[in-house]
Parts: sequence; C-alpha cells; structure tokens
Amino acid sequence: MVPREVIDYAAVQEICHMPPLIYDRSFWRLVGKMVQDYKKKTG
Repeated sequence: MVPREVIDYAAVQEICHMPPLIYDRSFWRLVGKMVQDYKKKTG
C-alpha cells in the first residue's frame, strides 16, 4: 500500500498543474507551499 503522504504529494502535484500545466518555478513554489519537503519525497 502506498503511504498517505505519497498520495497527498501526488494529489497536490496534479492540482498545481491546473491551469498553466507547466513545470516552471511558480509551479514548484506552489508545490513547496503545500508540501514543504517535496524535494525529499521526489528524490
């Protein structure tokens, strides 16, 4: 089973794609606001 924090991270990442659908700095800033340790979770 996938840990809850991984599911939360994946959901936040997908939500952050709406509407620009771009992996630019603003996207990663938004992810960072919602999942503070996202870099650790993504390797």
